Amino acid sequence: MAEPHAKHGASEGFEQTDAKPKPLLIFTAVLTVICLVSFLLMALMFQWMRGLEEAADVPTGYVRDDRWKAPDVQLEVHPSRLREQLEKKEREELTTYAWIDQSAGKVRIPVERAIELLAAKGLPHRTDLDPAQEGSPSLTESGGTQKFHYGSS
Repeated sequence: MAEPHAKHGASEGFEQTDAKPKPLLIFTAVLTVICLVSFLLMALMFQWMRGLEEAADVPTGYVRDDRWKAPDVQLEVHPSRLREQLEKKEREELTTYAWIDQSAGKVRIPVERAIELLAAKGLPHRTDLDPAQEGSPSLTESGGTQKFHYGSS
């Protein structure tokens, strides 16, 4: 009759012998000594640099604190009232006339009126260039600016 189980060989994926503790202990001891020596050298270097800094007797600079500081946190007691005030201000800006800069002649007009004026005048568009002038440079080549006019063409 055939054997139900095959014999296991040495290549079954697990160690046949135990780990040797002596090399592990030596590695751990050497690593610990290296860490301690590094720590001590850094501490000594820090003390040496501190001594150099104190011996230099250079005055430390005093920098003014000009940083912007945010105001303290404030709760909105009546957030709906604040929103209503904001909406009222925005509505007023969108629906009324006002001077922006009276000396320069700049005026704010209502949005509805601006739409009416734009519909009457039309959007600005580029004037047609004369394609018959083949010898003359184009606007972009000559450094010229494009000319716009209002109204339908």
